[in-house]
Amino acid sequence: MHDEDILNKFKGINTYLKKSAVLQGIILAVGIMFLSGWASGLLAQLLDKADQGLYKNMFFSLFLGFWSIMWIKVIKGWQYSQVGFKRLNRQQTALSILSGGGIFLLLIVLGSLYASLLPVEAEPQSLSMMAALANSWQQAAAIYLISSILAPIGEEIFFRGALYQSLQEKMGVKKALVITSLIFAAMHFDLYRLVLLWLAGMWLNILRLKCDSICSSMIAHSVWNTLMISLAFFV
Repeated sequence: MHDEDILNKFKGINTYLKKSAVLQGIILAVGIMFLSGWASGLLAQLLDKADQGLYKNMFFSLFLGFWSIMWIKVIKGWQYSQVGFKRLNRQQTALSILSGGGIFLLLIVLGSLYASLLPVEAEPQSLSMMAALANSWQQAAAIYLISSILAPIGEEIFFRGALYQSLQEKMGVKKALVITSLIFAAMHFDLYRLVLLWLAGMWLNILRLKCDSICSSMIAHSVWNTLMISLAFFV
């Protein structure tokens, strides 16, 4: 193959990447998740080995938010208001709290239906497993810190902020809503709960659009996670 043919093929691939919003979204998601996972794993190795899983989850959420902010401000040059950093009024705050409870109940009901229909038993998610094995109040506090505060903030800045806004600019609101939710579900690497997580992502996206604020999805995500982790602790 001649050098000119190789160059033309490369230009064709480059043009396709620029036009394909979905592929760009996937590349963005994989890139930021990889950077967050790599950095959090590196830092966790420097700390107490007994709690490395907790440290890795903690650092992952922090790095996910950090790299997303870098994308929003440094790469794209957006204002924070463009990606939904806006205050909520009392009604919107109440709606966000109720939505978090609604997502929790929806997943409990559908999860029970899944369990009755599918022959495969679901494995507990990492933080739920850690909650079940926690043997000190410090570990319990760290799990609540990660699941109720750090993970909702980091994930919402990325999925409903950086990723959604990037897709919405290229494909419009409806398609961006669906694709963002699919990537949100896929990036949890839980095939058994894929559909459930997609529905949860859709709910969070719709809430973020209705309230015109990413803070709404952060609150709902926090309530949902808090209820789920409490279930793992006390049931």
